[in-house]
Amino acid sequence: MFLTSTDFIGYYQIAKPNSHQIGELQSYIDSVEPSVLRDLLGCELYDLFIADLVSGVPQSARFTAIFNAFNLDDGDCQYRSLGIKEMLKGFVYYSYVRDSDYFNTISGNVKNNFANSTGTRGVQYGLDERYNVSLDTYDTIQWYINENITNYPEYNGLNKEVKVWL
Repeated sequence: MFLTSTDFIGYYQIAKPNSHQIGELQSYIDSVEPSVLRDLLGCELYDLFIADLVSGVPQSARFTAIFNAFNLDDGDCQYRSLGIKEMLKGFVYYSYVRDSDYFNTISGNVKNNFANSTGTRGVQYGLDERYNVSLDTYDTIQWYINENITNYPEYNGLNKEVKVWL
């Protein structure tokens, strides 16, 4: 829908994958995107959102309002959304990188081990931080929908209350 393996650069950089890993990363993208968006919007609003896309870009104002990045003040609070595409990058990055240290083989699940390097925990390379950044955008989009619920009567999203703590 929105992401390809070439989107994972900069803050969400994934080491240049080989041809096998590109397919694996794409399968994560194909799995995580619809799952997160259904959680975010609810099934009915998700279906309407997808139907509104033309070349991966929403057409109606109610969907562009939540698709694009925004920053809003509400009393003493600030709400910041990086936009749906950036949010999805973080959730895909988290899922893919978290799982990439382990492989399912004919011998069972194995952990990658290298002679010239030492593995690090996710917190040491910002895995949890990237998840939390995406979760903040997820929460902000849901706040916006609830504040403008008359524009989103089909909304039935799920809260993601548990953050990965650093």
